[in-house]
Amino acid sequence: DQDAALEMATSETSLPRVHHIGGGHFHVWCTDHVWALRVKHRLLGALVGVDPTQKRVAEARGLPLALTYEEVQLAVDEEIAELVDHAGWTPPATLTGTCDSSAGSPCTARTLWSEMDHVAAKQLISAQVRELGGARAMHAEVFRLLWRAGYYVGSAAKFGADYLIYSNDPLSTHAHSIVHVLSEARTLRPEEHVCLQRLAASIKKQAVVAYVSISTDHPSKDGGELLPMDRSTVADRAGKFQPATVRFMALCPGSGERPFEL
Repeated sequence: DQDAALEMATSETSLPRVHHIGGGHFHVWCTDHVWALRVKHRLLGALVGVDPTQKRVAEARGLPLALTYEEVQLAVDEEIAELVDHAGWTPPATLTGTCDSSAGSPCTARTLWSEMDHVAAKQLISAQVRELGGARAMHAEVFRLLWRAGYYVGSAAKFGADYLIYSNDPLSTHAHSIVHVLSEARTLRPEEHVCLQRLAASIKKQAVVAYVSISTDHPSKDGGELLPMDRSTVADRAGKFQPATVRFMALCPGSGERPFEL
């Protein structure tokens, strides 16, 4: 049954392992870990690998699973997965030689994962992961609240937004809302309000804005009153970002807003 399969999937290691390969890229190479992250912890990611033997099937994706910074930060904070740093690592010649599909023996994801898994790598703790997030710090807080509310949270990048939220696994249901993350200091202009509503209506979703209240404990350039931090400041102060509150508001016709209950 499903519970027994999950126990087998996580038997090799106590936690699923995420590999940071540098540049803010986070990959999961083990199929069992991918399955456990999705089924047990509602972390979706995106399959980004391509089978070199199936060049004409551009839509078919396989391992590795790429996770966003928000997913990784949550996984480490909640002790769902462990993150190891492989920045600067390159496969040995003995392995890359097997990745030539013309030779008839393409490199498999499990082969590469097995190689990486046995390389000595530094495990990163929560504070170190935050340093990798930069300007995504306030997005990570929004993602955490949505996840804790029981939703599956996927990317809405193809719609020019931040997140799609699902009441169940995206394989079995459509997203019901599309979320835009903004600083509390940011005010939507009426035309922006209408654009976000019309976008959501065109894809049959509820438009939601997550307003994040952030610290204002740094002085302005002219030494005057304190100013809200912008995203570049958040990036400069990675690891010290402490959002005060997140306010979820559903957009209504006529430039109105109402609280969105998680």
